[in-house]
Amino acid sequence: MLRSLQIEHLALLDRAELEPGSGLTVLSGETGAGKSLLIGAIEAITGYRADKNMIRSGHDMASVEAEFALNEANLEFLPDEAREFIEESDIEETLDGKCRYILLLSREIYANGRTRSRINGRQVPLNLLRKVGSYLADIHGQRENQLLFDARTHRQLLDRYGGDELATVAAEYCAAWNRRSEIKAEQARYLAPGLDRELEIERLKTEIEVLRRLNLKEDEDRKLLAKKRQFMDIGRMIEALQAAHSALSGNEADIAGATELMGVALSSLEEAAEFIERAVPLQKSLQTAYETAREVAVEVARTLDRIEISPDALERIDARLNEIAVAKRRHGGSIESILAHLTGLEDELERLDNAAWWLAKLDVQLEEITAELEALAGNLSRARSAAGQRLCREIGQELADLGMKGARFEIQQIQRPFAAA
Repeated sequence: MLRSLQIEHLALLDRAELEPGSGLTVLSGETGAGKSLLIGAIEAITGYRADKNMIRSGHDMASVEAEFALNEANLEFLPDEAREFIEESDIEETLDGKCRYILLLSREIYANGRTRSRINGRQVPLNLLRKVGSYLADIHGQRENQLLFDARTHRQLLDRYGGDELATVAAEYCAAWNRRSEIKAEQARYLAPGLDRELEIERLKTEIEVLRRLNLKEDEDRKLLAKKRQFMDIGRMIEALQAAHSALSGNEADIAGATELMGVALSSLEEAAEFIERAVPLQKSLQTAYETAREVAVEVARTLDRIEISPDALERIDARLNEIAVAKRRHGGSIESILAHLTGLEDELERLDNAAWWLAKLDVQLEEITAELEALAGNLSRARSAAGQRLCREIGQELADLGMKGARFEIQQIQRPFAAA
């Protein structure tokens, strides 16, 4: 449903806004009132011809913006690109208890002849605006195009009417057709006149050898990263223990540690205790702390001695990770993709080494898929014919209900011979 139409500097209109609302909207007026301009604005916003002559005199740009509200049923008939815009922008609202999705189309027309199109605020090519717009507005007039009159849409409309049953048959046919196309492309590649088979075999052998020398294992990069983090944690732990040991026992720079300073303080308190009784408990407390500090210093030293770590282990891990990263950049971004690429190269080498056998196998596959495709084409034709007959009956009944009992709606299905080319 068209919710609103905003126009600026278009022909005779400086600014205009139309909000049709739900149901039927009728615009009437005498000649020159601007009815055709509104139709022209809708044509422009749905991607049809718009040029600089449409710009109001005295301005260098004209713009048209239209807001469409769509429900779930409408979304089914939109092209995939339009549904993507709706999903990305996530603009929706609830009216009358029903969820409606908003699609905002805008177009700017410049004096230099250029135009700029947007869908939900994102700039898009004009042909995409036209494709989306053709599903949102259908202009009926004596000399206007109608979506129903575009023969390219007829099969698509019939398939949509046919529902899931027809869609399943069509999907099976498309899958078989794609498989047949892949087989024919594979045949053409092996039979290409410019293919130097021996040179290609040497290239494959060289690339396979390079990848095999890497000797990659699944999840190797993740395991190496975990090991690297572990080594880094151990390194930080060693630094902390060394700092603690230096603080307790001193270091090679002849800086006294805590135990040595506590020993000096203890001697001083022992001397003071000979003269003042209050120094005795202080001396005993410090004696306990001094002994504890010495025990801690000894245990820290033992812990450091027990930790074994190769000094170049981290360098080896980094070198291996870098080697893997280079291969990942060249072959798909993951070890899985590299291994899959290697398997593909090995299969390709085997096929080139046995080209005659492989081409014969492709011939058999092509014959089988062609037979399957021909059968599926028959199924699809029958399914479309049945859907067409149902549609004709339903439209005929609708026409009769409208008092047009003599009117007929027919779908002509032309079945061409299956092309094996």
